[in-house]
Amino acid sequence: MAKKRFGESNVFSGEAADAAVDTSFEAADALLYGEIAKIDEGRQIAKPINIFDIQPDFAQPRRAMPSAVREQWDGSPRSLSALLGVWLDMAQVEKGAPLDIGRWLEGGGEEDEDDENASGDETPGPLEASLMTIVELAASIKRDGLTNPITVVSEGPRFRLETGERRWLAYHLLYASARDTAWSKIPARVVEHFNVWRQATENTARADLNAIGKARQFAILMMDLWQREENGLVQFRPLSDFPSERAYYAQVIDLRPPYGKSGLLLGALGAKTRTAFARRRLLLGLPDEAWKLADDYSVSEDSLIECAKLPPDAAVAALRALIDNVPSRNIAKTAHEKSAAAAETNELVSPHNRRVFGKVWKLANKVSAGQTRFSDKELAAIAHLRAWLDEVENSIRERQKSGRRL
Repeated sequence: MAKKRFGESNVFSGEAADAAVDTSFEAADALLYGEIAKIDEGRQIAKPINIFDIQPDFAQPRRAMPSAVREQWDGSPRSLSALLGVWLDMAQVEKGAPLDIGRWLEGGGEEDEDDENASGDETPGPLEASLMTIVELAASIKRDGLTNPITVVSEGPRFRLETGERRWLAYHLLYASARDTAWSKIPARVVEHFNVWRQATENTARADLNAIGKARQFAILMMDLWQREENGLVQFRPLSDFPSERAYYAQVIDLRPPYGKSGLLLGALGAKTRTAFARRRLLLGLPDEAWKLADDYSVSEDSLIECAKLPPDAAVAALRALIDNVPSRNIAKTAHEKSAAAAETNELVSPHNRRVFGKVWKLANKVSAGQTRFSDKELAAIAHLRAWLDEVENSIRERQKSGRRL
């Protein structure tokens, strides 16, 4: 499988206060659902789409594959079966022991209680952890079915993946392991336009985006906001123009949100204050090597902020020391990541969505009490809840159609 140059193939897929804005319900609804974050209102019923006709979004903030694996990929969905084999080989070398993913897919798990090689206390490396996230998700889908269809955009005879990269990879794994055509098609909703805000809503709801993924998310939304400005003063070059993916996202490093858009950006990022913007910009300035390491090992944001303040060589050295010497480092396979497969198929009931529901309930109490002034962040919570309700309704309709209970 020939490598494709990074800049050509792209990687797979991870301030001052604004002046007052119109915070009426009508204005927020138009902003979030009209101009920028419109959720397709048609109640689309998912339809099966060939997994080989779907191209991933190479700028997706969440990266399902570690950088070492992505570098071995030529960018074609047709070569994913071979890439999964390469990924497995690399994970076994990292682990120093075989990984019986076939056993996992059959629901048996990898280890028995009397397995002399069992070592439940070991912390897996990024290659093993990321692969097993896909394996566990695939096993869950095989056992229980896919609860939430992926979202794709039609682009000629093919489709571009908007949300559901891990689910799509899980189907590729199931197909590669059995060559069963039942796994060659994945339930997908086809939307009219690619929407980075809808993508951000899912990433925020998933709540396991690492620090580098959050920096990517910030950059993508900033680019979209500035590209929508009427004056067109800010232009961005495509990902393929850059020798590294970090440099692509770093195009926004010196920018502030357009006038009146900070609240919207905060809501989409799931952040509370504008301090989050400054922290994301610091991460965009990391050296490329540090960026890759931090993403692969899901290093905590606080640790990365300290590294970002150092000279480039010192930042890389400090990060390597953290990864090599701190057993409790926050790498991809944390306790939260161990439940990633279940969350992928049950994200409707994520803790984040529950918190948003509570915020809107409190907002309703304010309205009942006669309050007349509301922030754009509060209104963003309403938009998020509306999108969540749409997802619940779509899931119910799909279950009714398939004869299965929710």
